[in-house]
Amino acid sequence: MDDIDAAQYQAGRGPGLEAVAAGIGVTADRVDAARRWPEFAQVASTFGVISFLSTPLPSLQPGIRIGAVTVYGARDSGFQTDTALMNVVVGAAGYAIASAARDRDSRNLSRHLEHALDSRGVIDQAKGIVMVMHGVDADTAFRVLIDISQRTNKKVRVVAEELIASICTRE
Repeated sequence: MDDIDAAQYQAGRGPGLEAVAAGIGVTADRVDAARRWPEFAQVASTFGVISFLSTPLPSLQPGIRIGAVTVYGARDSGFQTDTALMNVVVGAAGYAIASAARDRDSRNLSRHLEHALDSRGVIDQAKGIVMVMHGVDADTAFRVLIDISQRTNKKVRVVAEELIASICTRE
């Protein structure tokens, strides 16, 4: 079936692409497919595929469609009664995909927050060192770290770590 899908993408037209673009289910038999997507239908027929049912996956974000599930058949008009069942299956698949995406996003956010919390402690220590060494307030000390960061093309956290390390090696 990968070859059939590849033919659809190569032709730029087919039931899956149409379902995604229109946001609705698409069914076609041999005659309808030949009329709507001639290049694709010709390739599909070489694999014995003459009927098509494609249902778009629910979007994860408004206005963004992620794909469709397409079923190919060897009988003409083979999917006329299967549309409702396909909608249920695709809805469940869409829910699973959305859940996986939310889980991935949550894990990424958690990692970023952990890193930010780790960075904050190091940066606060470095700010304190700059405040003591130069007799400046916290905002000015932070601007000093940012200035060094920009001049050296290093992250503020790295600048802070290097400053702390240089103080620790002096003692």
